[in-house]
Amino acid sequence: AGAQVVHTTVCGMGHYGGMAALEEVAVALKIGFDIDIGIKYEKLCELAKAVELFTNIRMQPHKAIVGEQAFVKSEEIKDINALINADKGGLHKKWFPFLPEFVGNRSRVLMAEKVTQEAVKYNLSELGIEATDQNIEEILTRVKAITRKQRRVISDEEFKTIIQAVV
Repeated sequence: AGAQVVHTTVCGMGHYGGMAALEEVAVALKIGFDIDIGIKYEKLCELAKAVELFTNIRMQPHKAIVGEQAFVKSEEIKDINALINADKGGLHKKWFPFLPEFVGNRSRVLMAEKVTQEAVKYNLSELGIEATDQNIEEILTRVKAITRKQRRVISDEEFKTIIQAVV
């Protein structure tokens, strides 16, 4: 009794709509039912990015599991401090059913209109980048200029471009 086979595609992209997303099915089976389907879960984000590159179809930033905003918290100080002080197995579980690293993703703080120095510092540390206080202030100024003018969240690529211009 039960299913023997599940047909999936990466990010649900296929030659017709309604395909089940491999990453969602695989993680649900592993986390929810402890069924390991024999894949390298930590490569799911990398795989999704490759499909995005090869198909030239941009994945939604908030796409479950593999989207760049799948493990995002608001730019509020309490959330940033909680992330900074979190032990990876404890507090993260309060917000997410599994750690972002499990699927090759990472947690990040939203870069939106109310962005703070703490948010910039946290995202820099997640990227492994060190910056001076002056650099952080300049990055913050540029991020706020974009988010206020265009009234939207900036992407990781935009954030990295700003960093490269400043640091």
